[in-house]
Amino acid sequence: MDGRTTIKYLQTFIKEKDYHPELLKDYFLKLSEEVGELSRAMRKGLKAENSEDIKATIDEECWDVIYYALAIAIYMGLIWSMSLRSNRK
Repeated sequence: MDGRTTIKYLQTFIKEKDYHPELLKDYFLKLSEEVGELSRAMRKGLKAENSEDIKATIDEECWDVIYYALAIAIYMGLIWSMSLRSNRK
């Protein structure tokens, strides 16, 4: 990889690491939970001081939201790169 993370790369990473289509409902519930945790971290202004100390920070919670949103997209057979292009028009 050239140092830039793409949506396609993340989708491939998630699919290889955590592909359990039977858990779609659970992934939606986790997404909802992570949005709440992101909201709390934002309200408290919890930003990571370094790359090793990210627990319960905006940095970690934002990644968790992206992770579960992409996982749901994978299970639903969505191709985000196509969706992004059509939304720019």
